[in-house]
Amino acid sequence: MKPSSVQSFVRFPLTRLLASGGHVRVLRELLNHVGAQSASPLASDCAMTARGVRNTLDALVAQGAVTVLGPAGARLFAPALDQPLVSALGQLFEAERLHWQGLQEQLRDVLGNLLPEGQERRYRRILSFKDEVRYGTRQASRDDAGRLLADLEEFNRWAQELF
Repeated sequence: MKPSSVQSFVRFPLTRLLASGGHVRVLRELLNHVGAQSASPLASDCAMTARGVRNTLDALVAQGAVTVLGPAGARLFAPALDQPLVSALGQLFEAERLHWQGLQEQLRDVLGNLLPEGQERRYRRILSFKDEVRYGTRQASRDDAGRLLADLEEFNRWAQELF
């Protein structure tokens, strides 16, 4: 097997532009937001640490995908819409948003009002917990994992009975 090699940014710019989930989340938020943003609210919107967002922004600025506005103490960040790949990503993220919206509408059409309020709360709690742990804004204890497992099992029982 051939060893891995570093791909040229000139030849394959998307490899570094979309290098991680953090890069994708930061670009998605910047492109979906009207106007420039500072790192702190961006970190909150992306469910990332402030340091993680600043590191990601530094990389995106170095690649020319993000522009910096303002002095060092009050920096604001905006997508570099004059870059063809960045504007294309904006269109891709919009298509992603519309796709998700369509899936949610289909799910509502299929389930109608079958999802009781308690199950809806349980489902939202499960997804919220998963995102917090996945994106590094929270670490789970064994007790947290046990409660999550119990919620998942209860939701699964309900869904099995329904279908």
